[in-house]
Amino acid sequence: APREVVAPRGEAPLVDGRLDDPCWQGGAWSGEFTVLDLPERQAPVQTAFKVRHDGRRLFVTARLDEPRLGEVVAKVTERDGKVYNDDALEVTIDSDADQVDHFHFAVNSLGTVFDSHVRQGGQVRTTEWNAAVEAKASRGEGFWSVELAVPLADLALNGHSRGAWGFNVARERQAGGQTELSTYAPLTAGFHQPSQFARLTLEQADLERYLWQIKSPYGREVSEADGGLRLTARTYLLNQTGRFRFFRLTASLRGAGGESSQAVTNGLDAEQGKELTLMVPLKAPGPQVLTLTLSDRASGETWAVHQDVVELSYTPLALTLTSPSYRNTVYATQRLTKVAGRVACGLPVEALAGKRLEITLCQGTAGLGSVAVTKVERETAFSLPLPALPPGAYEIRAELRAGQETLHRASAPLRVVPPSAVETRLDERGVLTINGRPTLVFGWFSTPPEEYAAIREQGCNALVDYNAQWRQPEEQKKLLDEVQAAGLKVTFYPYPKPAMLRDDAFAKPLSPEEALLLRENVRRWKDHPAVLAWYLADEPELRPALPQRLQQIYELIAEEDPYHPCIMLNDSMTGVRKYAFAADILMPDPYPLFLKNGLAARGLEYTTQFMKTVAESTGGWRGAWVTPQAFNYGDYGRLNNRAPTLTELRNQWYQAVVAGATGALWYTWSHVANYSHLRLGMPFLARESRLLEPWILALGSGGAVPFAPEEAPLHTALRQVDGVPVLFAVSTGTTPLEAELSLPAGSGSAWHVISEGRQVTARDGKLRDRFEPYAVHLYTLDAALAGRP
Repeated sequence: APREVVAPRGEAPLVDGRLDDPCWQGGAWSGEFTVLDLPERQAPVQTAFKVRHDGRRLFVTARLDEPRLGEVVAKVTERDGKVYNDDALEVTIDSDADQVDHFHFAVNSLGTVFDSHVRQGGQVRTTEWNAAVEAKASRGEGFWSVELAVPLADLALNGHSRGAWGFNVARERQAGGQTELSTYAPLTAGFHQPSQFARLTLEQADLERYLWQIKSPYGREVSEADGGLRLTARTYLLNQTGRFRFFRLTASLRGAGGESSQAVTNGLDAEQGKELTLMVPLKAPGPQVLTLTLSDRASGETWAVHQDVVELSYTPLALTLTSPSYRNTVYATQRLTKVAGRVACGLPVEALAGKRLEITLCQGTAGLGSVAVTKVERETAFSLPLPALPPGAYEIRAELRAGQETLHRASAPLRVVPPSAVETRLDERGVLTINGRPTLVFGWFSTPPEEYAAIREQGCNALVDYNAQWRQPEEQKKLLDEVQAAGLKVTFYPYPKPAMLRDDAFAKPLSPEEALLLRENVRRWKDHPAVLAWYLADEPELRPALPQRLQQIYELIAEEDPYHPCIMLNDSMTGVRKYAFAADILMPDPYPLFLKNGLAARGLEYTTQFMKTVAESTGGWRGAWVTPQAFNYGDYGRLNNRAPTLTELRNQWYQAVVAGATGALWYTWSHVANYSHLRLGMPFLARESRLLEPWILALGSGGAVPFAPEEAPLHTALRQVDGVPVLFAVSTGTTPLEAELSLPAGSGSAWHVISEGRQVTARDGKLRDRFEPYAVHLYTLDAALAGRP
């Protein structure tokens, strides 16, 4: 059971870091901190804390024992600096106990504060988020102390905040000469594990006025207005306070150009929601902190604050091609007869009246065809005939005109390439095609040549090789020949020497000398039939890599080799967003971290969160693959870890499939022989995936299937191929679940469960089944399909 913390209501302390306020004199201290990752071991140097509230703010004070007070590390003085690298106290608050989002505060012995909004189970953090927090620190005999005050309005309270919250206090100790990490809640696999937090109860807390839900602003558009720029966006506000309230909602932007704001007033009854339109002057394009502040219309008391970091840009006219959808390139296997796209216009709607768009296909100064659009909107779709063109460079140009006057121009390149012996590209759905045939990629990292035949026999068709940059050309050719002979494909780094992979190299733009070497290396190998794709970067956010460099590398390779895509692997959702447009295929590695005598430390739904981030970050215009965890982190020194079971392997993969993944390269083959679930389970999963390849790749042929209970941790997708349905249903729940799936009208009743040898009968359009923890059920109406080995 989680540990319990109680916060009595009382008079607010003077926040000065001392422990002499009346509110701190009564009640017991909470302590008995344990070592991170070793919940059975008491921390050698202890910490104790108390929590109070006054109905407006939450107060935390802590006494941190320190036998080496003179060695306390206290270097960071700037807000949101790396306070956690000093001796520091950390406080984490999950104010609605959803075990997904939480707020993180760290304070060092100087009183310097780091705070962030941590989302998606601990994997994405926004450090630009700043609460109106107050913190002070002090020193005593053999200890140092902290007082922290956090406004309740900054903690995103909602209707689920009436009960106990998730809460923890942790500590980084550096004074002993090495980093010692300890925690009140017995955590494993890091401090940001909200599913393992303690429970915090606020006594005599009247929280009702703070209970609102504010949706992150959506539909954001930047346009010209009143002689400048303006952001228009929408948000949805839900009143969960229990009664009618008048409010003021103030939207503000803070960026390099300064600050601006705009307010709207309105009223909402209990459980009533409303979409509100926000219009805020934009001082200058670029990154902005967008803050929504909800307050009492009469008194001005702040009830809720919501912050987002957004990138706002303005272009009067922007042209995007949607066909061809991949690299703006026409391939021999496509047989396209038209070019299609959309033109986005940043001018006010009223300024578009009477205007027209001229869309022209050009080569140099020669026009090869055009179309006029007389109804111009903020976003205008177009298409124009594509004649049979010889290979070469072309351009699609868009002009916004008033009469004969051209007001704005935009363009996009169009490339026509000749046929190739091996044409590997993505189709309009982001599915990999090889010579026009959609292909499911399923394979491994780091498979040695002597195992190529074995993985091919199991149903694998690809591998990742980490070491091309270390080999001489003749050695690399030998490996590629062996891959080809085994009927496999390989992705590897395009870099001709290891120096181009060093952290210091990745931190700088691509030099002309590096570009020349890279171009020569791509030319050397691009025509080898074993090449699947170029592996651009492995977890570049950890270096961190300069996005400009990766963009340069991607564009160089795309120019030099139109016949093979580029892959990017990320280990954080922030990294996915940061580098999304420097590759054709995004392949995150959302490792759940499987615990001994336990389940997944991060929650198994971590895979879905990553894959949704891939789709959201690219608008669906990139390929989505995944690198699931098929290894034991304990073999790398992480305590209390284990390898995944077959159930967990299958769950990771089909979760990704439901979320749109069309390929998997598993990490890593070197662990397979050590664990029976990997050794025996992965061949089964490879064969099953190959059997279901047409349905896995049939993106857009169906959709999610509704289920009950609605809050169940289920992930569903119905796919159709030649009239045969396959329903993917994946549970990320940690307890058994009885679920009811609502089938489309006209569906049959006899559903066979693939690989399970059983049948479930649908009644009244409902399919009822039981899901054990992490269970995957694959249903079909085709008995022959379900019965295949």
